[in-house]
Amino acid sequence: MTRRRLLLVAGLAVLALGLVASSPAAAQNQSANGSLPETAEQIDRDTTLISAEYDEESGEAVVTLESNTLQDITLSDAGAFVAGGEVRQRTVTVRPDERVTIRMPVTKTDGYTGVSIATRQTLYAVPIETSADMFSGSATWETAQAAAVGGGVGVLALTGVIAWRMRSGGRSKRRRIA
Repeated sequence: MTRRRLLLVAGLAVLALGLVASSPAAAQNQSANGSLPETAEQIDRDTTLISAEYDEESGEAVVTLESNTLQDITLSDAGAFVAGGEVRQRTVTVRPDERVTIRMPVTKTDGYTGVSIATRQTLYAVPIETSADMFSGSATWETAQAAAVGGGVGVLALTGVIAWRMRSGGRSKRRRIA
């Protein structure tokens, strides 16, 4: 009976590890035909926000935009509105069907920062959460996989120790002498 239990536990551990370590290819967001990623946001009919991130090392917001027409786009440091003082701005000219990445220093307040994006038609706010706690960057699918594999290896090691103790007799019963 204990041998069956041992095989069952080992089989379940291997099955769980196999499910956790399966290929992440289906879960990754890939745009093979050059279309916009799922995280893209439409600012107005001509402008699309592709991504907005905060670079902890340089203290800069990294914003990627795409435009369908020739236009000037102005980015402002939204965190400066909370902190007070002079608000940094940067204006770039974007050509039709051009994707531009803009880096600009921003003010970090309470774990957040942000930029405002001004086009001819819209003033758009983009809050950016900074990675202050656990990760040096944003958590990705690879981060989740690494955590799952680490947990699976820990469970497998604990299962091995328990199985070894059961096979070698486990705890011996102590007799009381008194």
